[in-house]
Amino acid sequence: MSGFNKLPECDRCRNFSDSSYLRCAIHPTGIEGDSCPDFQEDLQAEQSQAEFLKLDWVVDQQWQPEGAS
Repeated sequence: MSGFNKLPECDRCRNFSDSSYLRCAIHPTGIEGDSCPDFQEDLQAEQSQAEFLKLDWVVDQQWQPEGAS
């Protein structure tokens, strides 16, 4: 969807659908400007994102599937 003006706070909004076809229920083609008058913070989404960021990511350059030699 080209031309969609996504703001940093869109990911934390109740109206954000995270769909490539319909990203916002109120402004499906995006908004004009630097802020959205209909922003409603989704506290559950913010908590999920915080939990995701707390995960310990382990990068093992020598990883192989089980049974590989």
